[in-house]
Amino acid sequence: MQMLKLNGEVDWSDGPYHVFAKYVKAAAAKLGVEVSIGAFWPRFVDAPHTELKLWRTM
Repeated sequence: MQMLKLNGEVDWSDGPYHVFAKYVKAAAAKLGVEVSIGAFWPRFVDAPHTELKLWRTM
């Protein structure tokens, strides 16, 4: 599966949730929301249950 980084470069190493998290963090930052990825994220490349925490930073 071909994945894209935020800068448009192709990255084959990241799983879909890693890629998804990058886009979520970038979009949330524009809205003033900080996204924290759970500590075990690197171990669960395809783990939909990995925790994403959202909170207001404004």
